[in-house]
Formats: sequence, structure tokens, C-alpha cells
Amino acid sequence: MDDRQRVAAVCWRPGPAEEPEFLLVRTVAGDRWTFPKGGLEPEDATPGEGAKREAREEAGVEGVAARAPLRAYIHVAQLASGRSRDQLVEAWLVRVTGTAGEPEPGRQPSWFAASAAARALAENQSGPAAVAELHDVLAEAVRVIAAAGG
Repeated sequence: MDDRQRVAAVCWRPGPAEEPEFLLVRTVAGDRWTFPKGGLEPEDATPGEGAKREAREEAGVEGVAARAPLRAYIHVAQLASGRSRDQLVEAWLVRVTGTAGEPEPGRQPSWFAASAAARALAENQSGPAAVAELHDVLAEAVRVIAAAGG
């Protein structure tokens, strides 16, 4: 596992009644829902651009990243050795504006209302702390989107 800065794209769009919907993807192992995320690449001019790239690669969507990160959270990465490692991930709101080709195979990008996204993010996580971190990211996204008027 490398030491690149990690970013996540908290992809959203206005849903029915202007309530936000969130785009989640399956993990590489396919056992959990998550936000598109990964390490910054040399071609990423900013962390926000890196989050947009992750959304494009993993979920097949284009969007506009917020001007500042939403918040940071701890992700528990599962290593090939069977051990785990805490990684700091900077989450960026990305308002989806369209599609950008095919998502990565097996990612199954799917849209969820906020309450359904919270339930999906809780499934098969490594423990209550991981669930709390993801729920805090989602709650902050809902708060920021509402404060901005959707």
C-alpha cells in the first residue's frame, strides 16, 4: 500500500423533491458500498481534481468539485497480508453533471437517497468506528448541500 494522499468523491445530485441523492460504488472485493476513492496521481492538479478523477474512473460520472474539502475521515484499508491500516481520506463533494463512460468493472455505481445511503454504507464495515466515520461524512454532505440551497 502506498503513502499517496487519499481522496474520496462524495458524488451527489438533486433527487425527488430536491432532496440530494448520493452515488456509491462497490469496493474492489464487492462486499461493501463506499464513496469512490483512491490516491492522488501526479496528473491531479488539486485534491478536488483527484476526487473528480476517482468518480470518473470508478463510477463513470463527471462532476464539479466543491472549492474546499468537505471533511477528512479515517478509512480502514484491508491489506493483502490480512492486516488492516488506517488511512486519512479527504472527502470532496462532487455534484454530478453527467456520465463519462463506463465505470470500473464490478463497481455497480448506484444512486441512494441519504437515508438509504447511510444503511448501505453501514453494511459489512470493519466495525462501528468505520460506520460512524462514513455516516459523519454523509451527514456533513447533507448539511452543506442544504445550507447551499441544494
